[in-house]
Amino acid sequence: MPWTRLVCADRFHGKFICIFMHGNTLDYRKEAFLYANLLTYSDDQAMFLNYREQIVTFTWEQLMKRHITEALKILYKRFCLPEEMDEKRIKSYERYLLFL
Repeated sequence: MPWTRLVCADRFHGKFICIFMHGNTLDYRKEAFLYANLLTYSDDQAMFLNYREQIVTFTWEQLMKRHITEALKILYKRFCLPEEMDEKRIKSYERYLLFL
């Protein structure tokens, strides 16, 4: 069973998500999917707080690379705040806005 189906079916039982959060080798699409589902479906605030900085860093990196997926849209809306944008980030964000 592909991991994406398992994630959706299990709705983030702690042990499962930790396997992918520690030293994962997922491509950016799968990693974004994992983080977006963590934000959307997990009630575990402690887990979210433990990985928040990692998720925020990942989100900004993907925006600067101008990657756009449905999962990344969720992350961009949550973490890409106008007050944290410089000129480069604004240009990347403008491209993202074209796909909304």
